[in-house]
This record gives sequence, C-alpha cells and structure tokens, in this order.
Amino acid sequence: MNNSIGGEQNPTIGKEYNYFITDTKGISETISNEITTYVWQIFLKQKSGKIVDITKGEGKIGSEVKYSFSEKAINNIYILVVIRATKAQFSDQYKFEKIAELNIF
Repeated sequence: MNNSIGGEQNPTIGKEYNYFITDTKGISETISNEITTYVWQIFLKQKSGKIVDITKGEGKIGSEVKYSFSEKAINNIYILVVIRATKAQFSDQYKFEKIAELNIF
C-alpha cells in the first residue's frame, strides 16, 4: 500500500476534521470503463489489543470525509481504513481492496 490518508492524527475533542485519500493508482491507470468509489471505516483498538469495527452503517463514502471525536475518544487509539471499490461500468460486481489506513491518537 503506497496510498496515504491525509488528516489530523491527534485531533482536538469536539472539533471536526477533514480526512482525504491519496490514491497512487491515479486516473491515468484507471480503466475508463470502471467506476471507483472510496469507503471509509473506523476501528477502535481496545486496551486488550483487540480491534473492533465501530463503523456506523456501511461507512462514509468519497475521497474526502469528515470525522469528529467525543470525550470517549480520550486515551483510545482509532484506525481509519479506506477501501477502494471498483466496478466495471455494465456490471453489478464490485472489487474491494483495502488501500490505506491511519492511526489516530
């Protein structure tokens, strides 16, 4: 994974932050008959080391999304994960690929 997520790794509680994906696949490498979207998921790393998916619904969609953290976030580690969903233009089948992750706090 040479892709990266941009955004604040040490956010202030209660403030909303933008996070964005830099996808090194790039437009020039994308097959013209493919439709690409990005799905964002968020995970909580528990003190035991177990990682729990806390994504609401299907996750946030787009190349740029917003997150804010409440007081419950203090002393916790979160992991943002971006999945590239690619679909051929006349197909119902998606190809899903994890392309980046970012540790927060």
